[in-house]
Amino acid sequence: MVGRSSAISFAIVMLLLLAGAFAAGCPVASRTITVPAVVSGQEGGLLYIEAAVRPGNGTVYMGVDPLTGASTQMSAQEAAREAFRGLDVNRSDCDVEYTIGDGGQSQSVDGPSAGLAMTVALRAALTNATLRDDVIVTGAIGPNGQVGQVGGLIDKAQASARLGGTILLTPSQQLYESILMRALAEKYNFTAIEVQTLDEAMAIAASPAGTAFNYTFQPKNMPIPPNLQTRTLNDDDRRFADVANKINNQLKEQVDAGATGALAPYQGYFSTGIAQNDRLISMGYSYTGANNAFLSEVEAHFLTTPPEKLDGHEELARIDQCLASLSDVPPNENNFEWVAGAHARAAWTHQKVKDIAGSNQTYSSSEEKYLAIRELYYAQSWCEAASYLLDVARGIGGKPLNSSALAGEAAVRLKQAQDMMNRSQAPDAEAQWHLQIANDTMGKGDDLASLYDTTYARAMQESADEALGRNDSFLSNLSLQFSGEEYLTLWGRTYQSQGEYIVAGARANNRTAGEAYRIFRLSGEMETQMGGLKNALDNPPIRVQVDGYDSASGRTDGAGSGALAAGAMKTTDMVLGLLIIAGLLGLAARAGMDLAKNRKR
Repeated sequence: MVGRSSAISFAIVMLLLLAGAFAAGCPVASRTITVPAVVSGQEGGLLYIEAAVRPGNGTVYMGVDPLTGASTQMSAQEAAREAFRGLDVNRSDCDVEYTIGDGGQSQSVDGPSAGLAMTVALRAALTNATLRDDVIVTGAIGPNGQVGQVGGLIDKAQASARLGGTILLTPSQQLYESILMRALAEKYNFTAIEVQTLDEAMAIAASPAGTAFNYTFQPKNMPIPPNLQTRTLNDDDRRFADVANKINNQLKEQVDAGATGALAPYQGYFSTGIAQNDRLISMGYSYTGANNAFLSEVEAHFLTTPPEKLDGHEELARIDQCLASLSDVPPNENNFEWVAGAHARAAWTHQKVKDIAGSNQTYSSSEEKYLAIRELYYAQSWCEAASYLLDVARGIGGKPLNSSALAGEAAVRLKQAQDMMNRSQAPDAEAQWHLQIANDTMGKGDDLASLYDTTYARAMQESADEALGRNDSFLSNLSLQFSGEEYLTLWGRTYQSQGEYIVAGARANNRTAGEAYRIFRLSGEMETQMGGLKNALDNPPIRVQVDGYDSASGRTDGAGSGALAAGAMKTTDMVLGLLIIAGLLGLAARAGMDLAKNRKR
């Protein structure tokens, strides 16, 4: 780790020696550690986790007050696995018990962010190490002791600093997170230090009280996986590459303009990222290159805005101007995916602005204000991406869409997604956000945007449901199945390429690829829904209205003109009904055969 004191290396060696000396049977011991977490529905509180070990049969127990969710319970299992790794202690001879204390502030806790802390506490108990009481730990735990990402890092850093922590151990930080945490360090006796492995975390958490660590953050570009294969491109891939190049070139212009200003210390970091994006786009991973450029552009905005010029009103004016400049493009049989993606991103922009405006926050710190402005930068970038997608759509001709058939498909799929969300035991926040947007755009008559976000919401909820109670290895196997599919739709291929990039990175670093599952689930759902939509629009179903149900719109609003009284059906009506059903089945079979021909799985 760049800028790390040599004290860490020395501490790691001493801890390994101590672990070897303590290898004898199953100890009876416990250690307590502090974790920043969500308390009473808001970020900013501290939890205390005790890890106790005793002779037993390998069972892991969790306290029931507060209640713990499936994700936390899975983290406890993974923490036990990693804490025992490399020690001469047989895990099957020991029982582990985790107890979470928060002073009764929460009824339940969930999430993977306590995984590293649970591992550190248990490792300390197993090796008779003493943990510092001024070190606070956040981070997920993965195979081979790798530290994984968590959410809400700034809020957790604020809680740690304000409530007396001297050192916060974190996963890899983003550039904006490091800048804000540096601002916290100027107010408090506080340092946030990145750790990548359990050994690094233990070296600091179990160091002698008062030991100082000279840590300097340096942003790091993730290298392109050496095993990444060049993709074969179709026409839509090449069009999307042009969009990605525009986004990356826009980043380059912004970085060049700030070469002598606030961006100067990070010039090498941004320049390397721009070059990597160019290479990724040329290899067929345009979404990855565009997404990296998108995030870097937000970071560059963030760096070049001094605290005294944080003005949400000015940024809102720019967003309004961008939205007003989006000219309508009539959707047709060949460009509807481009239009759908553009309209969805415009809707995301609107919703993000509403989210921030509706929060009615009085920002108590510059960190909070920075974060709100940063969210507006996201909205601005989404709007710009929408403009680029519409430019492509404008140049693609084709037969106009059947608007009534499109409205019917949108209504049916939205209802299906809503029903699925209602049935879920663990509604996903991202899925709920996209489903809300799908409802809003449906109400405004933007059926393509609604279809896009309905598909997005469905994929996010399905992936969350399927991940419930599953470990990373299981999800990794599912990801590899998606990786082998041959997709034909724009968004199926686009999101699939991102999944393949993540899989290549996981393999290059000897990790499981479970983190790719969510994006692969999205790619599969987009392929199914967008491919199915084209077939449905090519072969619109016969419109049937019976007992107030309209088969074309999926609505049951009583507007059906073919309502039949129970017990009053004539023979001719029955025959007609059977013919209609046969016709619908024939159309469905034909659509299914067309889709099977096109997908080439």
